[in-house]
Amino acid sequence: MANFTKWKNDFAKNNYDNLYVFVPKGRKEDVERMAKAEGKSINGFINTLLAEKLGVTEDDWKFQKF
Repeated sequence: MANFTKWKNDFAKNNYDNLYVFVPKGRKEDVERMAKAEGKSINGFINTLLAEKLGVTEDDWKFQKF
């Protein structure tokens, strides 16, 4: 199991950037509720919003095709 955890952490390190978002106190619950309504995690929800704002598909956003 330790090897899988190492692999997972290495994969994330090599394939993702971290982005920390600060929202006004009390708004986190609103974001969680909106994400849940869309059937997404907070991370997935924010990525969807970013793709929409940029006018690209979610796949293009994920795979840097724009």
